[in-house]
Amino acid sequence: MDSYDVLVIILSITLAICLIIAIVCLVLLSYILGSLKRIMIKAEAVADNVEEASEFFKNTTSAGAALKMFTNIVSMFSKNGKDKDVR
Repeated sequence: MDSYDVLVIILSITLAICLIIAIVCLVLLSYILGSLKRIMIKAEAVADNVEEASEFFKNTTSAGAALKMFTNIVSMFSKNGKDKDVR
């Protein structure tokens, strides 16, 4: 066994290790991209809900409607507060 054979063995082992590391990195990258896709879908849904809420507030221009909405929100929170026993 001369030096060329040793060099071929060392390079083959190095290549195998690099290929294994590359495969593991690609699997992890695929998992991360899947997670990012799910996060983006949820963020789009939240943005759509915020857009709908802003359209609702923009369309309720009368003071009476805004006051009624405010009183409904206050009564909703005051009902939740009365259910809890504060001591």
